[in-house]
Amino acid sequence: MKPFFTQAGLQKLKTYCHPQTLFAFDYDGTLTPLTSKISEARLPLKTQKLLETLYLYTPIVIVSGRSITDLKTLCSFTPTLFIGNHGLEGLKLEKKLKINFYKICKKWKKQLLNITPDIQGIELEDKKYSLSIHYRNVRAKVNTKALLLRHLSKLYPTPKIVFGKSVINILPFSKFNKGTSLKIAMHQLKMKRAIYVGDDQTDEDVFCLPTHSILKIRIGKKNNSHAHFYLKNHFKINQFLTEALSLFLR
Repeated sequence: MKPFFTQAGLQKLKTYCHPQTLFAFDYDGTLTPLTSKISEARLPLKTQKLLETLYLYTPIVIVSGRSITDLKTLCSFTPTLFIGNHGLEGLKLEKKLKINFYKICKKWKKQLLNITPDIQGIELEDKKYSLSIHYRNVRAKVNTKALLLRHLSKLYPTPKIVFGKSVINILPFSKFNKGTSLKIAMHQLKMKRAIYVGDDQTDEDVFCLPTHSILKIRIGKKNNSHAHFYLKNHFKINQFLTEALSLFLR
């Protein structure tokens, strides 16, 4: 993984900036800074304006672990497509499958509500087709995470566990994740290439895809990431968007 703002990174961006390239972004920690309260992660105005201008030249997809309802409330920019719940929402899934996901999450929530009130500082987020337990505001994060995992191991049916930054995502087992969902979105929108920017472990489902048709960029350097390049931190996203826009405006 190399720093993006180098000759190599900018040259690679130049080869990808084309009307047939889909721009795709994670939300929390990528387009917005991470916040102590998940309900406060609103899209910064400058980022919104840059996305709106870029959208004039190419389709944009936001791929998030949040529910689409939540994204629409927080995100003041309307992209070509919202993909929520780590790929379980936003694409054309069978109704029967979605109903099954919903029923499973309802069972898990009932089980977890008997446990989570005893752990101070955590927040259980119900996203309809998946659940998330946030422990960002807990002091003893390591111990809390270990305790939560012990409780989660008792859930029935057994969930798929996806770790994020101070969050544990609980999903029904399925073939859908951010990577498979991005590929489906590319196919549905008839896009030959994509540029994806994300910051979390869940974004590795995109970064590890064995394809040269996706330019993979991570927020923050991580040695074992499969991303091609990295931006130093979230605050560089506007610089990235500005650079991409300049290539379309030439």
